[in-house]
Amino acid sequence: MNMAGAREASGYRFLVGMVLLFLLVIFFQEPFIRLFPGSAIKYLDEVFVIGVLAFLVVRALVTGRTSPLFLLSCAVLAYFVVVSMLGFQSSMEKIVVQSVIHWKFFVFLMALDLVQLADPGGKSIRKLFVFVMAVSIAGFLLNLFLQERFLDFFNVPPAYRAGILRIEGFQLKPNDLGIHLGIAFIYYFVFRFSGNLPNIVFFTALFFLLILITGSRAALAAIPITLLVYFVYTRQWKVLGAMLLMALLGLVVFSGFVQDMLQRTIKNVSELSDIENSLYIRGIMIYYGFVLLLRYFPIGTGAATFGSVESGGSPVYEDLGLSDMRFFEQMEGVYDSNLATISGEFGAMGLLLFGIALAYVYYRSKARAAGNSRKMLYFRIVLIFMLLVAVVNPLFMYSYNALLFALAFKAGEVAGDQSLCSKPAPRSLGTDHETEAS
Repeated sequence: MNMAGAREASGYRFLVGMVLLFLLVIFFQEPFIRLFPGSAIKYLDEVFVIGVLAFLVVRALVTGRTSPLFLLSCAVLAYFVVVSMLGFQSSMEKIVVQSVIHWKFFVFLMALDLVQLADPGGKSIRKLFVFVMAVSIAGFLLNLFLQERFLDFFNVPPAYRAGILRIEGFQLKPNDLGIHLGIAFIYYFVFRFSGNLPNIVFFTALFFLLILITGSRAALAAIPITLLVYFVYTRQWKVLGAMLLMALLGLVVFSGFVQDMLQRTIKNVSELSDIENSLYIRGIMIYYGFVLLLRYFPIGTGAATFGSVESGGSPVYEDLGLSDMRFFEQMEGVYDSNLATISGEFGAMGLLLFGIALAYVYYRSKARAAGNSRKMLYFRIVLIFMLLVAVVNPLFMYSYNALLFALAFKAGEVAGDQSLCSKPAPRSLGTDHETEAS
């Protein structure tokens, strides 16, 4: 290696170290925010996202090196800003900031792509995936053993379901911890524990219990999604048997807890029939998100106007007759559906653009799987789970979930090469290797 090449390799290693450090802090920044509420650490994720975009822009201009995902991101962000200038938000600063926030998932993915450039084998990404999972389990156990005292230390009010404390771990948010456990279940089930029925039953029962204690209904869906897709893909009856066994176990052993979750879900769904008097904020947001999608077809009301961080005081809420509801006065729970936010702010075109970008990421990961049947199965499950989460939780614009799913895709790409069965490799669907900008 010549001197210039050595300097470039050294620079990439330094970049990788900095990116990994930032990502690790972003994963667990909530405890620092709680312990030091006046600190600037709560803006770390936004600073990182803007920094990555700025680096990629400068790098493209100076060296001509870019990627299809970066070019797609630039085009979509430019579109968001332009159409938002025609919408209800008068602040250009809020429009630009919120547009970038919406794209966090894809920016985190590009940051991990930079890591893989310097570490083609993916060792750094695998270590990051395992480490954040280990820290999450440690936080889960500490919270489980210390109960409310753990949350009191971080000045977090406890939440209960069926009279049982919802475990929040170092995430300090039960849904975040539950969804993280859901991703971990998918990954380790597909790549480690799907070999025989005893493994499937034990591992599924373990994660069913762990996720159940967090009280996250969306996260719990990761288990039936994984088992069902695995069964359909492999035609293994033992997996179907495990599904039925787990359903019976859940209904019998945890009847009170499961019954409470089912009753809450049925109540939430039933309130959708009387949306004007509903107190189910996710349902309210989804309903009015589609109202805006139809009313302002096809471009929506613009960034920072509905269901996003910068949308406080938006005239759209007054236009819909929602401004006097406490949810919108206090901006409480209005971010809980990414589907609703995209539908309202960017309309049908926004849904289409997010769909195109996500489809590109999915097919890029499948192409990199090079016909590995285990990886192909993993990406299918992650995508289905991701779409579900985006309906009832913030995802693309919420740092924790955005980073978690970006890492999930990359971890699948660099996982081991063991296949489920011998199958011919599908035709390549293209990759995201860097190209010279024209």
